[in-house]
Amino acid sequence: MTEIDQQYAKAVALQMAGQDAEAVALYRGILDRAPGHAAASHNLGMLCLATGEGGEALERVMNAVESSPAEPQFWISLIKVLQTLGEHDHVPGVMEQAAAAGLGASDLAALRLAAGEGELQDVAGDVREEPAPDTLADRIHALLKRDRVAGRSGLRKLRGPTASQVDQAIKLFQRGDFTALEHYAGEMSRRHPQHPTGWHLLGIAQQMLCTHYYGLEALIKAVGLKPADAEYFDHLASALEQLGKPELAAACFARGLELAPTLFPLLLKYAQCEIRRGNAEGAEILTTKLCDAFPNSAEAHYLRGLFRSRSGQLDDAIQCFERSIALNPALSAPYQDLGLIYFNRGNLEQAIDLSRKAVEQMPGNAPCFSNMLFFATHDEHRSPEDLFALHRQYALRYETPLKAHWQPHANDRSPDRKLRIGYVSGDFYGHAVASFILPVLERLDRIQFDLFGFYNHTVCDDMTRRIAAQFKYWLPISHVTDAALAEIVRACRIDILIDLSGHTGGNRLLTFARKPAPVQMTAIGHADTTGLDAMDYFITDRDLAPPGRFDAHFSERLMDLDSGVVFSFPNDAPPVTDLPALSNGYLTFGSFNRPGKITARTLDLWTELMRALPDARMLLGSVNDEQIRRKLEQGFAERGVAAERLRFMPRVAVPEYLAAHGGIDVLLDTFPFNAGTTLLYSMWMGVPVLTVRGDRYVSNLGAAVMAKAGLPDFVADDASGFINKGVELAADLEWLASVRAGFRERLQARPQFDPAFVTRCIEGGFRKAWHAWVSTHAV
Repeated sequence: MTEIDQQYAKAVALQMAGQDAEAVALYRGILDRAPGHAAASHNLGMLCLATGEGGEALERVMNAVESSPAEPQFWISLIKVLQTLGEHDHVPGVMEQAAAAGLGASDLAALRLAAGEGELQDVAGDVREEPAPDTLADRIHALLKRDRVAGRSGLRKLRGPTASQVDQAIKLFQRGDFTALEHYAGEMSRRHPQHPTGWHLLGIAQQMLCTHYYGLEALIKAVGLKPADAEYFDHLASALEQLGKPELAAACFARGLELAPTLFPLLLKYAQCEIRRGNAEGAEILTTKLCDAFPNSAEAHYLRGLFRSRSGQLDDAIQCFERSIALNPALSAPYQDLGLIYFNRGNLEQAIDLSRKAVEQMPGNAPCFSNMLFFATHDEHRSPEDLFALHRQYALRYETPLKAHWQPHANDRSPDRKLRIGYVSGDFYGHAVASFILPVLERLDRIQFDLFGFYNHTVCDDMTRRIAAQFKYWLPISHVTDAALAEIVRACRIDILIDLSGHTGGNRLLTFARKPAPVQMTAIGHADTTGLDAMDYFITDRDLAPPGRFDAHFSERLMDLDSGVVFSFPNDAPPVTDLPALSNGYLTFGSFNRPGKITARTLDLWTELMRALPDARMLLGSVNDEQIRRKLEQGFAERGVAAERLRFMPRVAVPEYLAAHGGIDVLLDTFPFNAGTTLLYSMWMGVPVLTVRGDRYVSNLGAAVMAKAGLPDFVADDASGFINKGVELAADLEWLASVRAGFRERLQARPQFDPAFVTRCIEGGFRKAWHAWVSTHAV
């Protein structure tokens, strides 16, 4: 591909992903260098038309026609631009020019359909739409301000599609043939451009085909022509939410509900929207209305449970989820969310059982299976071999059917050229993953690498903006299907595609399972294998994964780096305090891990140590639920540690969380799933972790991080060693105080925690992996 071809492919990929502004910039750059590039002129013109820049749209599309007069689509687009601008008198002349250019009979027939075959002359009065405002928000608000009966008189005078034509479209929808429906509804909208039905059906088809921005345009046009239809507002609102516009979606749902107060699908989706955007008052009103109006609806009770769960009303949430399951045992979502509550309460067996039931109810739902795998990684009774086999079942179920469709990669095989690196994540916001990846993104060599960010979430905060600024190309993809995302990755010619989620929420593993990039890697999100054959590497290092120790537990090749993980320590953290034990006279242990990590084995180790040190105390953080607190108190009491020796703290904001370390001497690790982010924060606050070297990757995190810090004395080989080391720490408070006082300086002096050093290691891993692929895929 020439450089112009590459730029054009990028622009098309951006346009497919709905990043119109970025696509426009690329198309303009192409035309500055190649003014006769017909396809770029055409695409830029249609994007200008969508944003109300009619004059430039006309100029660009005319340039495309002049550069490539044999392309019928360019003529069709020219007619569309003229019609949108109200220049209907020029359409016949365009038809004559197209015929003179040598277009065939079938192409000229398509142009006649685009021209409407005189349908506009059948409209009584002028009911053409006013020019669209510049921004999407303005356009939606303009629709909402319209008189709800506007356009009715005009509609009655329109000659629209016949009942049989509408029936045929509905049959196509019911068959799931959305490609045929798009074509059929497109013809309907061209024949009857001032009638809403064709636009509405076209919008639905394009939404189902995941061409969301085109579908949104059609749905806006339909609502503008028929502003009194609740179902039209329902579909428009759903499209807006899919595109990450929850406030606009909520406004359209609200208008639809005014028109039809008890329309169940609309009420259901409106409630979901309010839950997702965190509007507690609206969610409370809508879920209550749902359950009152539809008391036998499993979906209604599920949504109420979801709202109760997210607002911390866990006992109420459990009742709602159980009611939903009783009403419809085949609904998978209640099992999954009920399992999450039990997981957070430390009832791991129930959580795994419920997630298994969710998979049984919806075998094709890969996120349900991922959820089950995430829970299973915390199971102390499951061997590493069994856990690996379960991850491979995921691959067998979801990846194997896709392998027949894997395609060769046409990427330039030059070993030392500039590489395109794509990162895929749903956690590019104020999430722990962001603190791990931002230091690397800020330092990756832009001479060696072009960075593409694929963001699978609609949240946009300060961290999102900081991360987005690191990428040359930034594509929000939450509205894009896994298959479509794979095509975008291919169109962008990504060389190395990196997953940052694994089997955690918001993952796009089914895109990776389609093998859209030559080299694929996973990192950070899931401290275990993806199980996929399509995933080539797991980014790690020799401390986290000593060579040969965990290789058999991964389908990926474990990267053998000097250091592969770095963390963004907070610059505004409070200063490290003196060791509390020096003034207290006893050790205070702590844990800020989510309660789901506190297994029976963990409690056994903690309480045995506290019995060996009868004056010791413990602070347990992230305990928001009274039932969790009671369960933990009972677990300690059953093992001989009184509740008076325990202190609990809810999940709080980061500054308060960091300050709480001032009252802790030593962090105690969890097993089999070690501390991760909480351990790194604790070390920055001068608090080391006491841990045990484990038999699997997730059980070796604590040992690896303490090894990186040069503090092997905090790592035991077994349970008895854990107790002995804890007792030894209590007997040498001066040494423990010296470790605490110099902890930050120690971290800053160790290359394993230096972002620049870690980034250079990762860059070397990228280049080594690329060389390996090139050497085995020579042309």
